[in-house]
This record gives sequence, structure tokens and C-alpha cells, in this order.
Amino acid sequence: MPAKYPKTLKECYAVIDSLKQEITMVKGAYNEIMNSDIVKRRMMDDAHLGEIELDTKSNIVGINRGFETLLGYEEGELLQLTFYDLLSEGHETHDYVFPIFKRTGVVRNLTWKMKTKQGQPLTVVLCGRAVYDEAGQFKKAVGIILDITEQVNIFETLQEVEREKALIMDVMTDCIIYYDTDLRVIWANKMVSKISGIPPEELAGKRCFEICHKAQGFCKGCPLGDPLHTTHPKAGEIRANDLIFYIMTYPVKNSSGKTIGIVQIIRNTTEQKMLEREVLEISTKERKKIGNDLHDGLGQMLTGISYMSNALQRNLSGNENTLPIAENIEAYSKRALQMMRDILNGLCPVAEDPDGLMTALETLCSNVSSIYNVKCYYDCCKDIQVPDYEVSNNLYFIAQEAVSNAIKHSKCTRVTIRLKIINDNLLLTIEDDGIGFIEEAGAQTGLGMRSMRYRASIICGTIDISSTQGKGTTIKVFTQVD
Repeated sequence: MPAKYPKTLKECYAVIDSLKQEITMVKGAYNEIMNSDIVKRRMMDDAHLGEIELDTKSNIVGINRGFETLLGYEEGELLQLTFYDLLSEGHETHDYVFPIFKRTGVVRNLTWKMKTKQGQPLTVVLCGRAVYDEAGQFKKAVGIILDITEQVNIFETLQEVEREKALIMDVMTDCIIYYDTDLRVIWANKMVSKISGIPPEELAGKRCFEICHKAQGFCKGCPLGDPLHTTHPKAGEIRANDLIFYIMTYPVKNSSGKTIGIVQIIRNTTEQKMLEREVLEISTKERKKIGNDLHDGLGQMLTGISYMSNALQRNLSGNENTLPIAENIEAYSKRALQMMRDILNGLCPVAEDPDGLMTALETLCSNVSSIYNVKCYYDCCKDIQVPDYEVSNNLYFIAQEAVSNAIKHSKCTRVTIRLKIINDNLLLTIEDDGIGFIEEAGAQTGLGMRSMRYRASIICGTIDISSTQGKGTTIKVFTQVD
């Protein structure tokens, strides 16, 4: 049968009104379905969320299947329990919170410890609202529950790992500090508090100079500054409060390579330095004693033999058989005397007088130039007096070691030793034109390099070793002159 279309405007309006009524009926039916508990609970089940309804006494009066599955109950079993029965702990919190909730009407992100039917622990988050009757009286509570047990377990595992790390760090004898990019302390182990005397809870936020020096600003050449800007590790020695520390500093980078902090390892080397100094002082005294014994004993004997052999030659002049023997005795005694003087010069190269260092450095340059295929220059524009023999002696051995390293390792053709006075400080500089090297923080250095650093430290000096591959090495030693 063909469709009947309206022919007049009045009939058109009648059809439109009829359609509006049908649409209204459909919307009402849809809203009724969507607002039904069945639909809501099915939606909650699909989202793996639990839904719970409680009456005025916290009895369970409604749940979805998702909540039953979460707790391991059969359908309908939970309706015989109270919310209180589901808790594994926090019962006192429930007694305190539920009356407040009935008045306020809302609870958000409240964490509860629950248990399954089999007694397994669960951690859940509850968000709920109160439903009131027309008189404004509390009628029931409706809540949504999310299981966060896995996330909590992961978090607790991470916390345990962090605690174990902290325990390991706390038993170490080195100070370990983590700074942010503003060079303020984020974390420090217990040894930092022990050395600095600052309680652990007060360390966070402090800067390094407040911990190490009790000062108001960064020290010159602070080992924290360079790694932050150059992104390369750095190591160095500082003195604070009559203590000596060896500091290794490392930049911390994120996955994109950006520096996000600085880790500093501080080792108290005071006792070690004192022992090393005692050993070196004993060694120096023994060298001087051996030198004096050789000079006063063997040296005098060799000199006497030389004079006696010379006198014997005069008495035997004309005696062709015995004269050559006397001449050989004199020659050998002179050679032995020169060898002994060379040994004495090696044992005690610096004379115990104010200009002993200058003389010894000049001799060193002369010997290097004559023995090796390297030009060694001594540059000192004026007479420099160093009255402290310990300072002179250690500066000489630093220069000797630096020159020796340059000859052995740098493939240099030129070495220059300079001695200057700058603002009451003595500056010793050793430069070479060799191949250079890169020194990394914490890397194992050679005995010679460690020896130079140590000798600089025992005369309260600082040593700076800078080197560029292909452009040579410069070693500068600063120390105060009395």
C-alpha cells in the first residue's frame, strides 16, 4: 500500500507533533535503561571496577559482579557482610571516617587494606558519595573501588631497594653527596653528617661550602663547578678545618644527555697524608744521612787515596815498572770520587741554603739537555730565595718527576722550567711540547703523578695539571713563601 503523505500544512504539523512524542518516549526509555543498576553494574564490570552500596550501619546492600570477583566471593555472599568485615586493617579509621562521611557526603581517593575470601591482602582506593532522602537524612553510600595492589607492591619493592641502597651507602667510610643543578644537597649518606657535624635532617638544601668549609661562598677552583658546565668528571684535593679531602665529582645525566645533578665522593685522606709525610720525612733524613756519611767517610778516603797516589807518582818518577800502577790508582780514585759525588747529588740535589732550589733546577736542565735529545730550559727572571728546605726539596723532585715523565711519555722536543714569585706565592711551572694526555676523574694514575700531587700537598701547595692532546702538558705548583 503506497505511503500516505500529508497534503496540508495542518497535517504536516500533526505528523511533526506525533514524531516529537515518539522521540520523547524513546529518550525516556533510554534514560531509564541507562540509569538502571543492571546497566551501571555491567559497565563497571567491563571497566574492572568494583561498586558497593552501604546502608546507614555500613552493611553491604549492593555490589556489582566485578567487586565479588575481586574479593573471590560467590554471587550474593557479600550481601551478608559489612564493609568493616572486608578490612584487614584500619578498622579504627573506618569507625572514625564513616560518621564524618555521612555528614560531608563525599570521600575521594581513600586507601583501604582489604582481604579476599581466602585471606589474601588487597590494597584498594575508594571514591564515594552519600545519598540522602527528601528530608535530608543519610540514606546510603555509593562507592567505586579500584584495586591498586600491584602498583602498591611495586612501589614498596622500590622503596625497599632504596632503603637497601641507603644502608649500603651509610656503611661506607667515604662521604657521598648528590646535588641538584643549583648545587644544593638532595641526599647525603651518614658519613657526611659525621664529618661535618650537621644533623642528617639539616643537610638537604645546603651548599657544599656550608658543609665542607662553613664558609659563605664557593672556594676557588671548586670541584663541583666544572663538571656542571663541562659535563666531564673532575677530581682534586682540598683542605678544610685542618683536614685533607680527596674529592671525585661526577655529572649525572638523564636519558637525553642533559645534566640533572652532581654526585660527589669525598674521601678523608688526612691520616693517610700524615703517614705518607712521616715516611717521606724519614726517607729525606735517611738520604741526607747517607749523603753525609758518604761525603765524610768514603769521600775523604777517596780524596786521601788520590793525594797519596799523586805523591807516590812523584817518588816513582823514572821507574817505568811501578809508575803506571801509581798513575792508574790516581785515575781510578778520581773516577770513584766523581761517581760518589754524582750519587750524593742524586740523594741530596738541593743544597740547604735559600738559593739551593735555583741552583738545583739549573743543574737539572743542564743535565737533561746534555744526556737526552731534548732541549731543557730554565727560566727565572730574578734571584728567588726559598729559605724552607722542605719546600725547596719537594719542588725540585716535582720538577724532576715532571721532566722525567715528559721525556719518557710525551715525545717532546722541548721542556721549560719556570720559577716566579706572584703575590707572595711561589709558582713553579713545567711545560712540554709533547703529545699530551687526558686525565679522567677516578682513573688510576701512575706513581709519578701521585707522587707530584702528594709532594705538593705536604708543602701546603696546590698542583694543577692541564694537558691537551697534541699540544703538550703544563704543570703548575703554587705554594706560599715565608
